[in-house]
Amino acid sequence: DLVAEERENEREEDGNDDGDKKNEHEEPAKNASTTNDQPEKPHTPESFAEIFQESKDGLKIADRQQQPWKYDWSKGDIGTTAKGEPYDIESFKQKYQNSFIMSVWLNMKRSFILWTRDRTYIRASAIKNIAMGLSVGAVFFETDVNSSFFGVLFQGNLFIMLGAMTAAPENLGDRAIFYKHADSNFYPALSYVIGQALALVPQMILDVILFGTIVYWMVGFTATASGFFLYLALFFSFNFTMGQSFGVLSAIAPSKTVVQAGGAVILLFNVLFCGFIISPDVIPDYYIWLYWMVPLSWVYRALLLNEYRSDDYSEEDGDLILKSFGFTYRGEPFQREWIGYCYAYLIPFLFVCMAMSACFLHFFRMEPTPKGQPDEEEDEVTEDDDIISSPADDAFTPVDLSFTDLCYDVKSSVGSEKLRLLSNVSGVFS
Repeated sequence: DLVAEERENEREEDGNDDGDKKNEHEEPAKNASTTNDQPEKPHTPESFAEIFQESKDGLKIADRQQQPWKYDWSKGDIGTTAKGEPYDIESFKQKYQNSFIMSVWLNMKRSFILWTRDRTYIRASAIKNIAMGLSVGAVFFETDVNSSFFGVLFQGNLFIMLGAMTAAPENLGDRAIFYKHADSNFYPALSYVIGQALALVPQMILDVILFGTIVYWMVGFTATASGFFLYLALFFSFNFTMGQSFGVLSAIAPSKTVVQAGGAVILLFNVLFCGFIISPDVIPDYYIWLYWMVPLSWVYRALLLNEYRSDDYSEEDGDLILKSFGFTYRGEPFQREWIGYCYAYLIPFLFVCMAMSACFLHFFRMEPTPKGQPDEEEDEVTEDDDIISSPADDAFTPVDLSFTDLCYDVKSSVGSEKLRLLSNVSGVFS
């Protein structure tokens, strides 16, 4: 029985060998037919390089390489450029090679690209603003009570402040990138602050339009185009200002916890002294300076004047409502020109916040101290120890490294799926 089984196994192996030889003869023919129909795909770095050099981008790079250099040092003459123009020696002494405007543009472009790539955040913000607008509008739907108008305007500003406060701690991660760029003389701190602020304008406009439009028409404010657009402009100005106000904390605070604590203090003073919880005419004299200092009081007052100084209210009715809620100045109710005074205060306040952020980033670096540093005594190495532990005297034994079916997966930048960069790779290093 054993002899018979061995003979059968030998026959099967002979049959498999014949089949393999047959396949080997057939495969070149198939490959020859496919190569005639389709060009051979590159499989080596050299072939990839040849294809790229013949492409549009490769030819563009080659053409630029053939152009004369701006600074040609090969001739040994440092007095003129390759075009025969005199060198601008002062440009080599400048700390930043790009102009201030160009630095602002580059920072804004970088931040804007990062914002457009984070589509999950954009969708979540849109859903948040729509949901919040519908909830606030439903609570105060077509109200005709004056206290409700005061309440909904305060709640809208509070929603903007909370959004700016929660976004401030996330700026600490980007601050480390700024430190790295600043050490390489990429751009000044002020251009970084301005560029970051301008890149957030599209997101702020989206937030104000979604939230502000829903609230304005559901509550039933004055139905005029001028009143509506002024209402949106005031919301946008306050959103932009508070973003920079909390940005000062992001520039100087050592951790996210400190940013959150400082933001809570700023939020507290704005809420207490904006004129909603405590009427302006009953704030004590030793606290009235806080009322004139916090940005929320200026925006809140301008929003109220936009409503009660409109054509929907007579001058007597507007004066009576503003007086009853304590919005008076030297015994007289605020007039419509105080809306312009609001912008006269917010714009300098905004510039001061930006300047403070730039100064803190430039002069005060809040870098975390590395943990687990060795003691200085352990770092001291004597000459004798250096000679004894010299790597030149150590014996080196060459080895071979082999690997089989090596895989490498990374998380996708979009979505939660994983991308496989290496799939079942085998090789030997000798």
